[in-house]
Formats: sequence, C-alpha cells, structure tokens
Amino acid sequence: DSSPPDFFTLHHTFDYQHVNILGAVHGGALGSVICTAALAAVTHDEMLHDKQPDRIHQVDVHYMTPASPGQQVGVECKMISKSVANMAVVRANVRNKKGKVICRAIVTVVMTDPCPCG
Repeated sequence: DSSPPDFFTLHHTFDYQHVNILGAVHGGALGSVICTAALAAVTHDEMLHDKQPDRIHQVDVHYMTPASPGQQVGVECKMISKSVANMAVVRANVRNKKGKVICRAIVTVVMTDPCPCG
C-alpha cells in the first residue's frame, strides 16, 4: 500500500450487480465500502489500541461524480478525531485510478473497551 503513514486505503472494484438504474455504481454500495474502510482504519490505528470499534454511528457522504462498474476505486481514510467520548471520526475520500474524487465522507465510529472475556 502506498498510503502515507497516517492514512489507511482500501481498494475495491464494483461489479455490474452494484449499478443503479442510471448505470452508475449505486450510492449505497459506495457507502458500504466507505464504512468498511473506516472500520479498518480505526482497527489499524495504534493510538486506539485500548479500544475496539463497536458500530458505525453516522455516515455523511457527498457524491461528486458517478463511479463506473468494473472501475477500481481506492477509499483513503484518515482519522480526524480519536476516542473523544468513545467516538472516532474518520474522513474518507473515494478516488478512481486516475485520482478523481468520486465522493467524500465523514464516518463516526462508536468505540468500546475490548471484551474482558479474551
């Protein structure tokens, strides 16, 4: 992965089963990949080693340009707030292979203490 050290990037290619009636990748499919990438970013963040992600609290997605099926995208995630009131906030940018921004999102993740059961 060629991400800067404070970024986490997830790559994904959407199939034709993910298109909407306009022929572009459905916004819900993009949102799902954004949430997955944000959870992975939180899980991999060394400063949150004493917490674990519990659930997505909120996702705010702004769609900039349509994504095409068969096109690989990269979801670049950066932590912008860590464990404030047991929440982590992640900024995500979804880009195509040419670097064009498809959408941007802010994801709030609820954090909990690790299960003492091991």
